[in-house]
Amino acid sequence: ANARSLSIGLSSCSLPATGKDIFEIGDDEMEFGMGLHGEQGVERVQMMEADPALERLMPIIIDDLPYQSGDEVILVINGLGATTRMEMHIANRKIHHILTAAGIKVYATEIGEYATSLEMMGLSVSLIKIDDELKSVERQKQRLQDEELKLQESHRKAIATLENRYNAATKKAREALKVQESTEGRRLL
Repeated sequence: ANARSLSIGLSSCSLPATGKDIFEIGDDEMEFGMGLHGEQGVERVQMMEADPALERLMPIIIDDLPYQSGDEVILVINGLGATTRMEMHIANRKIHHILTAAGIKVYATEIGEYATSLEMMGLSVSLIKIDDELKSVERQKQRLQDEELKLQESHRKAIATLENRYNAATKKAREALKVQESTEGRRLL
């Protein structure tokens, strides 16, 4: 098990059947290590800004494996449901700074909502220690994503070409009709 994860929860989520929160947390509080389903975390503290919160969270993750200077990792930042992409990218910036200072190289970063708990605010951070086999899988994934982008671009260009040809043909046909109408109009006079 070369992976470690820890979350920061800022709010509860509600049960769909009842609409009631599954636990209570103050508007001025946050919880480190909160479970995705509302399981109690390791520590509840006063709300703090992103950078200090991550400065507190990351050493817990790093020391647990332990990760060492020179290690390479895949970083996964997972929004818990109500966390914006911008907030996750703010976290990403700070996490990269912390890992760089620790001598840990980020091989790849994944940011998104992979495991959520409805409208829960917060995020989880996962580090996956990477080896040659995982690097190979990650490179293959990147090649497939690159191919998909090339196909999407080819598709976009083909559609644009067809639209341009259609518009040119339509314009030409309209001009021909105008010439025909004006010629026919003169004949009638």
